[in-house]
Amino acid sequence: MKYIFTSKSISFKKEDTDGSAFLCIVDTGNQLFVNSIGNRILTYLPEYDDTEEVVDRLSLDFPQTGKETLRFDLLEIMRIFEIYGVVNLIGSNNANPVQGVNLVYLGDINYTQASNFICEQFSENNVFYSQVTDENYFSPVSLRYRVMHNYEYAVMMETDAELVAYVSVSLPQAQNSRVLSISSVFVKKSLQNISKCLDDMIQSICKVIQKHIKVSKIRIALFSSDDNTTVLDVFSKIGFVHECTLPNEVDSGDLLFYSRSLE
Repeated sequence: MKYIFTSKSISFKKEDTDGSAFLCIVDTGNQLFVNSIGNRILTYLPEYDDTEEVVDRLSLDFPQTGKETLRFDLLEIMRIFEIYGVVNLIGSNNANPVQGVNLVYLGDINYTQASNFICEQFSENNVFYSQVTDENYFSPVSLRYRVMHNYEYAVMMETDAELVAYVSVSLPQAQNSRVLSISSVFVKKSLQNISKCLDDMIQSICKVIQKHIKVSKIRIALFSSDDNTTVLDVFSKIGFVHECTLPNEVDSGDLLFYSRSLE
């Protein structure tokens, strides 16, 4: 896989005696810790422009480790470097395209792809539903942080390897709470049968979450001041019903809760 190393992306690097390193990223100020292997890979990146060349170099350092293992480990680290803006992986999103409809969970392999998709919807003024309207909230690093800390789960829908929808769900933060919350929904304007697509995505992500924690329902919160016609039309078709209204809960007016049972 070809890559472009952005040498000016790192403003500060401090190495430890064990070979690990602490990095500070220029544009975002984000901090990244890499172990000794990651740091060694980082020093090799300016010398090459293809991951296979880096694998060949690593095989000289670790002759007892097979190239397949080195290649797998390298790509894992390169995905993280891409998330933080250290490298740009060329042609990484569709290396093995899957035809038809496919549900994909958010992880290191696709944080950048998901972030680009979401920002594209913002630029086209095509935000279906989101509790947060700041694009920086959906940067690759921010997405990764929330997933890694179990604040959110997210699932994406691909049609013939093209990303067409994204749904994120927040896990209960209050002690003893059993309620999931939909935090964002982004769909391409061209997506047909949105209700069916979102229903499949929500069911899928809830089943994954229910393997780890006990939940009773999933909820979406709406502001009375917003035009919720389209959102309500879609979510009412997939079993969401009005649960309660909190008068004057926010500066803009009332807060409306709609939920769907998971029991």
